[in-house]
Amino acid sequence: MYFTYILQSCISSAGDTMPPMLFTLLRIWVLQLPLAFLLPRFTDMGVYGVRWAIVIGFVVGAIVYTMYFWQGRWKRKKV
Repeated sequence: MYFTYILQSCISSAGDTMPPMLFTLLRIWVLQLPLAFLLPRFTDMGVYGVRWAIVIGFVVGAIVYTMYFWQGRWKRKKV
């Protein structure tokens, strides 16, 4: 969880603020909320389905932020 926040802050503080905003919006609205709605209803996880939705969202976010960070496009941003 903290790894996602650290990479997001590094990219944002370098002046590249649009990708972290889009990644976060997509992660929450496209991944976490639908999973938090569907996992408790269609699996036998119950409340734990919501918690797993949060975990899955943060893992996917960490992967996306890591890939963007390694591309290095944030380094060329002019402030």
